[in-house]
Amino acid sequence: MLDFLLAHHRPEEYDRCYAIGSQRFCARCAGLYAGGLLGLLAAGLPGVRCRPTLATLVSASAPTVLDFVAVLIGLPSLPNWPRFIIAVAPGAILGLLLADAVADVVAHIGHASETKARDPVQ
Repeated sequence: MLDFLLAHHRPEEYDRCYAIGSQRFCARCAGLYAGGLLGLLAAGLPGVRCRPTLATLVSASAPTVLDFVAVLIGLPSLPNWPRFIIAVAPGAILGLLLADAVADVVAHIGHASETKARDPVQ
């Protein structure tokens, strides 16, 4: 399962992957994961609370989507380093969105427990 998540390409497409030892990593997915980690880390900085819009995510994803579609219709793929780089931005936006969603859930759970503690009808 881990192999599929990290390098979902067939052996003839391994040129689209980075290799560390015997493990292969899809270049585009590695960029998404790296960007997601950056977004999560940025969201953890003091005073940072960012809720990107759908338009921001769509515009950040456009280069990655265009490269993906180009490959689907038979055009040559970009080399690995640009595939990695263009995937970092949408990954970072998704990381910020994930951090924001987790913060909302934590705030909601905290608010619900405070309400329960004060609620005389239980």
